[in-house]
Amino acid sequence: MAIQIRKATKKKAKLRLNIEGQPGGGKTYSSIKLAKLLIGEPFKMPDGQDSKIILLDTERNSAELYADEFDFMVIELDDHAPGSYVEAIHAAEKAGAKAIIADSITHEWKWCLSEADRIKPKFGGNKWAAWNEIRPKHDDFIDTMMACRAHFIATTRVKPATAQEEDDRGRKKIVKIGLESIQDDTLEYAFTVVLRMDAENNAMVGKSRCKALRGKVFPLPGEELADILRNWLESGEAEAADAEAEEQIKRARQTASAPKPAPAKSAAPPIDPAEKALGEDLVHRASTAEIGDIEALLDEAKRLPEGVRGRGVLSVVARRFALATTAGELSEVRTWGRLAGVKEAWLIERDQKRRGEIQRAMTDEERAAAIDAGAEA
Repeated sequence: MAIQIRKATKKKAKLRLNIEGQPGGGKTYSSIKLAKLLIGEPFKMPDGQDSKIILLDTERNSAELYADEFDFMVIELDDHAPGSYVEAIHAAEKAGAKAIIADSITHEWKWCLSEADRIKPKFGGNKWAAWNEIRPKHDDFIDTMMACRAHFIATTRVKPATAQEEDDRGRKKIVKIGLESIQDDTLEYAFTVVLRMDAENNAMVGKSRCKALRGKVFPLPGEELADILRNWLESGEAEAADAEAEEQIKRARQTASAPKPAPAKSAAPPIDPAEKALGEDLVHRASTAEIGDIEALLDEAKRLPEGVRGRGVLSVVARRFALATTAGELSEVRTWGRLAGVKEAWLIERDQKRRGEIQRAMTDEERAAAIDAGAEA
């Protein structure tokens, strides 16, 4: 790939918004109202016209309680697997949606956790090894959500956050310290704006890349918030012509959905059960390996039978990423992974995730020291 260096420019963008809150906080109502205001669509459509807002419903039709005030289209999601969300987002894009609402994405996360528990017996009861099979599906959902060509608004349920403290007698007790979203704890990095609704329907800005929103609270969020978001999103250079981009997407999807030729009779035979057991045993050991074991495990993975070798190598490299604690060490792991024959795209993805985990684990003092060290360099 040819490396290009260019001047950074702000471009027009689509909204990526997550609205978190407890029951009755106004997540669903606010998401529909903001979508309407953002795309400039009337609350009630003229006769014969369909709304360009499509809501992915996992909440047993609760959004339709607001259908007397707002017109919008609905896709009911009875299956909450990540792939079902991906399929629904693509269907909404194909239908010409200008705004897509996922109400809610908590159900997707609960499916992932439940499925990891269901399949962990395949990995000797090791939930982390089982998660290696689930995580790519979850990541595909997040990537699809963030890459869609419409404005995207998600709603997320919350639960009490707790911590363990000691009382005056030194006894440990569990105390509530607020609320936390029921979703992947790294998800917030993907959104442009995160709103947190309280019981009085006030929207507090928890995270925003739009400086005009930082620290603000919007009672019953509506026109003021939508105006700030619209002005910010529409400022900057235009992307490539929409018509050309849409045509490229259409051609890609037609190719992807075209009937696949029947597999040749000479297709590779199924993996031998004994070979599969060898691979699963290595994956299990890699999930808890220490630094000193990694090199030997990689050599062992490279000697696995062809049908299970790739997964074995990836499990060892993934563990090496998990053991890295600094940015410099992560760069070394990527180089090490390339030498092991791992694809660059996979290495970049693992690198970015681990950097986020390291950043979140830092204390304020450690984070400031890391920033200072980078400035001095």
